[in-house]
Amino acid sequence: MLFDNTSVGASTYRARLNFVSSGAGAVQQSGNFISVKLHINSMDRIIDLLRNEQPVYFSWYPAWAGVHTGPEPVGEAELGAP
Repeated sequence: MLFDNTSVGASTYRARLNFVSSGAGAVQQSGNFISVKLHINSMDRIIDLLRNEQPVYFSWYPAWAGVHTGPEPVGEAELGAP
């Protein structure tokens, strides 16, 4: 389970990502709390994203949610790249 506090305007949102083997894709919102079920196969990619990228954003819509980064500046190399 991963948590994120995101402020939008005067509101603060908290997201919980649950990694499941079935039933992925469900997005539920209750007030300022968003709960998302993601497939267990995406857990390694999301953990890698959280460890190695910044800033990291969480976006959600009624039928979709995701963790993502913004565009990288031109010329920014990955760590360990020649």
